[in-house]
Amino acid sequence: MYASRAPYTGNPPIPVDTPVEFFPPGKYLGSKRIYFEGNSFSAEQIITFVANKAGGVHLDLRREKPWQEQLEQAAAYMTFGNPNNETKRRIVELGEPGGPCMLVLPKERGNIWSCLEIEMLSAAQALLNVRCNGESLIIWGET
Repeated sequence: MYASRAPYTGNPPIPVDTPVEFFPPGKYLGSKRIYFEGNSFSAEQIITFVANKAGGVHLDLRREKPWQEQLEQAAAYMTFGNPNNETKRRIVELGEPGGPCMLVLPKERGNIWSCLEIEMLSAAQALLNVRCNGESLIIWGET
């Protein structure tokens, strides 16, 4: 996800238009998932932040590492959803131009998602695709 007042130049810092590939757990956790104002955040940082700093079971309101505050700013900068049940896709500026914004997604009636929540859904989807020696550990449709 890219949400930034300081967009990248040249090649994107997080690859786009790449084929789907399966990552071993370590590579997935190290993969860059969010880019905001010149900073990239990994899946591991996002999962750790959500579990420990964003209301998870180990809630800790301290922000001891600079990336924690930056990731929180990224989550507040761009949201997605449709709290007012709108029918058209659009970007709504939530303050001054170039400031926080929300991408209205008509099918998401009544919901608002931050990039952290979307990445946690992505992590859950990744767990559904876990493979061992090339075989899926979850078999759909069998009991």
